Amino acid sequence: MSTTPAGCGLAQPGLVLRDNLADRIAEAGREGWLGEIEGLKVSLAAAKDKLTQMDAHSKSSAGDLPGDAFVR
Repeated sequence: MSTTPAGCGLAQPGLVLRDNLADRIAEAGREGWLGEIEGLKVSLAAAKDKLTQMDAHSKSSAGDLPGDAFVR
């Protein structure tokens, strides 16, 4: 079961994807789908890496533009 609050799906789709993959890995484990588990673990690792990259990028670029950059 996902731990992401229902209202966060639109704001943080990467977190929802990560949680859904974790849920699917748990389901595959219960059902004994060993090949599925391996594929989902690869996808989960890639999703976590991408979220880390996005987080690092958002922190490093937060101050790139002044607040009035688009004011004419």
